[in-house]
Amino acid sequence: MSGLLGRLGEWCARHGWIVLTLWVLAAGLLTAGTLVWGRPVSNNVSIPGTDAQRAHELMREGFGPRYDPGGTVQLVLYTADCTLIDKSRKQAVEQSMDALRRTPHVADVETPYRMGDMSSSLRIGMITG
Repeated sequence: MSGLLGRLGEWCARHGWIVLTLWVLAAGLLTAGTLVWGRPVSNNVSIPGTDAQRAHELMREGFGPRYDPGGTVQLVLYTADCTLIDKSRKQAVEQSMDALRRTPHVADVETPYRMGDMSSSLRIGMITG
């Protein structure tokens, strides 16, 4: 087998332009075939009878068709004149988080005062919900 592959490699090396032309022709024919005989693709995948499919159906029923199942939202906070740990800014952030918790379909709201959710300048933070 190695002898056959060696001879094939040697032939390809000696006839580079022919090999290149054949590859370009093959790529063009495959592309044309896909355009002519191809059919539309769909991202709607379902596997009936599996736990994952049942979970997907439960999420769609619970959230409705306008909600993406299992989505996460990240809100970026920024203050130009002080830091997010100043009393007035911290109070505003806490009020925003309380309002988010009262929003329907919000399961959890994580504070920006955790490690990694605030910049070193303390002027940019992120609420994750």
